[in-house]
Amino acid sequence: MTSCSSDDYTEKVNSVQVESAETTIAAIGGTATIQVKGTGISATSAASWLSVAVDGNTIVATATANPMRESRATHITVTASNGDQQLVSVVQYGLVLSLSDSEIDVNGSTHELTIATETTIPVTVTSNTEWITAVYDAENNVINVTIKNNVDENPREGSITVTGEGVSETITISQGGIVLELEKDKYVVASNDASTMSVAVTRSIEVQATSDVDWLTPTFNEETSTLELAVAASEELQRSGTVTLTSGSLTKTITIEQYGLYGEYYLVYADLKNQKWLYYLATFDENGLSYDYMPGLTLTYPLKKTDDYQVTMGPAGSPIGSYGTSYYFFLAWGNSEGGTWSTYDGTESATMNVIFKEGTQYIDELTGTFGDPEDPTTIDSWFMWGCSAPEFSSTGHLGYFDWIVYPYLEKVPANASASRRSATHAIRTKDGHEAMPAVLKNILRPYELKK
Repeated sequence: MTSCSSDDYTEKVNSVQVESAETTIAAIGGTATIQVKGTGISATSAASWLSVAVDGNTIVATATANPMRESRATHITVTASNGDQQLVSVVQYGLVLSLSDSEIDVNGSTHELTIATETTIPVTVTSNTEWITAVYDAENNVINVTIKNNVDENPREGSITVTGEGVSETITISQGGIVLELEKDKYVVASNDASTMSVAVTRSIEVQATSDVDWLTPTFNEETSTLELAVAASEELQRSGTVTLTSGSLTKTITIEQYGLYGEYYLVYADLKNQKWLYYLATFDENGLSYDYMPGLTLTYPLKKTDDYQVTMGPAGSPIGSYGTSYYFFLAWGNSEGGTWSTYDGTESATMNVIFKEGTQYIDELTGTFGDPEDPTTIDSWFMWGCSAPEFSSTGHLGYFDWIVYPYLEKVPANASASRRSATHAIRTKDGHEAMPAVLKNILRPYELKK
C-alpha cells in the first residue's frame, strides 16, 4: 500500500487577473477601460446597453446613454483560453436634470430672469410662446429668460421646456395683465398762477399722456413713474381739463380743475353795534388770510387749504400778529349760543367749504363748529385776542381787541378798480347789504395804544 502526503496539494490559481479597471460610466454614455492578465482573453457583457471590445489584454466597455434617472449596473465576463473567468462589475449613473425654478409669476412688465440648472446630459430649451425667449448657457449651467411686457389687461401663461436624453422639465410662467393705477382721478390746483404738479402712477409698461386742453401740458417720466403736469396761468374763475394716460390696451383719465382760491378778498363781517356790514381788504395765500389792521400791524389768520374745495380755520390759539410788546392770537367764539369761546389749549378748529355762486367766488360758512363732536358749538365770530407773552395762555391774556361777527370772504374781481381795491367805496354783499369800509376809529385799538 502507498499513501500521499498533504504536501503534495497545489491550490489552483485563476489565470485571469484584473490589473486595473474603470467601473463607472457617465449618464450620457461613454467607455470604461479594463486591463487584465491572462492568455487568449475574450470578454462578454451581460447587458445590451454595454458592449465590449478586446485588444490583447485591454478590454474597452462602451455604454449607450442612460435614459433613466436611476443608475444601472451590469457585469463583464472575462475568459482566458484555458477557460478561467473573472467577473468585472460596471455601473452607469442615472440622468441628472434639475432646475432652480419650476413656476414663475411676474407682473405685466418686461423681465429678464436667470434659471440655474444642474444636468449630466446635453439639453435643449424651447418656449411655447413668442413672448418668452429662453437660451441655455451650457458654460454657466443657466437658462437666460426674457419675458416681454403684456400689452393686454388680461393675464397670460406660457412655458419653457428643457429636454435631454429621454427626460424633460417644464417651467410654467404666469404673467399678469397691464397695471395702470392712480391714487386719485381728480386733482385741484387752487391758484390761477402758472404751476407744476406731479402725480404718482403705478404701471407695468410704458405710458403715454395726452391733454384735451392747451393749458395743461403732460409729460410722463418713465424713470420715476410720475406724471408731470405744467399748468398755465389763468384769468378764468374756474376751468377744467382732462389728461388721458394710455398703457397698452388700458386708459385712465385724470381731471384737473384750476380755480383762483388764492388772491384778494373782501373779508366781510357784521358791525352789530352800528348795524352795518364792514370789510377789510385781505389776501389769502398759502400762509393764511392776511390784512392790515392798522399801520404797523398785519394780522394773518390761520386759514389753510385742506382739500380740493375745502379750507380750515384754526386751530384756536394760533398766533396772528404782534405790535410792540403785545401778541395777538386767533380765538373762536359762539356768540349765538350764549357766548361760548374755544378753549385755551389751542386744539379747536373750524371747517369751511369753498362755494361758487352766480359767477362770484365766496369762501362761505366760515363759522364752522368746535368743541364736543356730539354737541358742537357753532362758531360765528373771530376774536383777535391779546397776550403779554408770545404763547397763548389764560394767565397772560390781555382781552380781545377786535371782534369779527358772521365773517365770509368775497373774491375781489380781477377787473376791480383801484378805488375798490383800496376799499374806499362800498360794495354789495351777498345778502344785499351795503358794506362800508372798516374805519379804524370805529374799532378797538391794540392794547399798546390804549395806554
